[in-house]
Amino acid sequence: MKLDCLVALGESLAAAHNLEQGTFNVPWEACPAGQNADITVNCFRFAGQLKAQPIQLAQKVVEILRQHKDVENVECVKAFVNITLTAEALHKSSVADVPALLADATVDPAQRRSILIEYSAPNTNKPQHLGHVRNNTLGMATVSLLSRAGHKVIPVNLINNRGIHICKSMLAYKRCGNGITPEQAGIKGDHYVGNFYVKFNQLLSEELKELKAAHPELADKDNDELFLETEIGREAQEMLRKWEAGDEETVKLWEMMNSWVYAGFDQTYERMGVHFDKTYLESNTYLLGKSTVMENLEKGNINIDNPIASMQTGNIVAVSDFDMKDAGKGGNFLLRHNLPATGGASGSPIFNVKGEVIALLYAGNIIGQVSSNGNITRAPSAAQINFGVRVDLINGM
Repeated sequence: MKLDCLVALGESLAAAHNLEQGTFNVPWEACPAGQNADITVNCFRFAGQLKAQPIQLAQKVVEILRQHKDVENVECVKAFVNITLTAEALHKSSVADVPALLADATVDPAQRRSILIEYSAPNTNKPQHLGHVRNNTLGMATVSLLSRAGHKVIPVNLINNRGIHICKSMLAYKRCGNGITPEQAGIKGDHYVGNFYVKFNQLLSEELKELKAAHPELADKDNDELFLETEIGREAQEMLRKWEAGDEETVKLWEMMNSWVYAGFDQTYERMGVHFDKTYLESNTYLLGKSTVMENLEKGNINIDNPIASMQTGNIVAVSDFDMKDAGKGGNFLLRHNLPATGGASGSPIFNVKGEVIALLYAGNIIGQVSSNGNITRAPSAAQINFGVRVDLINGM
């Protein structure tokens, strides 16, 4: 967004410092919370270019802006200039001319790129939750902004449609579903399948309660540790084994229930206005990964009896809450770091120099590229802005 008062300021400063007209733009940013103004000009950012002292430059900026008709009030706090614009100026520079505003946001053709954005990533054992809604809206907004800026944006979705959690809902349906379909039950497909995921956990809880009652020595054991000690847990594990082996009955049930969830997801995406150029399924990418592992096992490149973990080194650069704000020690859940992170590394431990685990890898900036055969490869972003969840807070849970 171009502001006439800052354009005029740039021209005035360029003339005063013998710079070619049109080559100097004054950068601005939103005024910090607690300051009674609309925008702020940080004179530290361009004092070096003008060969001026930041605080003296700020005073000069105030003198110039006070003369402009679009400025209602202006004051400096050290080298920061806080500016309050007139209502007419704000309207003129924004919604009064939307095409001009959008044109101004378009990047130079030489700087435009092809950008792949993967988002949503739901699981087919339950409906999308509030976290997915947040993910969907952020994904749509990012796609829209980058597209309007002139980039070629490829929005893709990766649906997790396989694994033990999928088998849990399948097994519960097999035992309790009585062959009823979502249409017959009058329930949206993903919600219907999600009901059986809940049912599985209810059945599991009952078995765990009975198990601990019969074996008091297990009372302090974590439920996850006892999963395979229950009949229903072992059966879910066996169902996963059958699926991986291609068992016809298991695969047929999996395809049927996934189709119900896909239909439910389609309704959700349509209501939200979400669009993907391509949807990938974990069941397909899993096979690609499995073939790579098996190939390296056959070549002797992997020693399963003595695996070697890879290590990366980096720095903790900040701590924050999930909104990237400083919420104090008790609320700063995230450690921001510059360790290279790739897809599939989530949950990996982050150590300090003493060898102590201080966080688990949570998220990162990943560059996604689509190959000629349609497969996605993911690599660390050059920005290397990644996040870990503090392990001491996890222990507290």
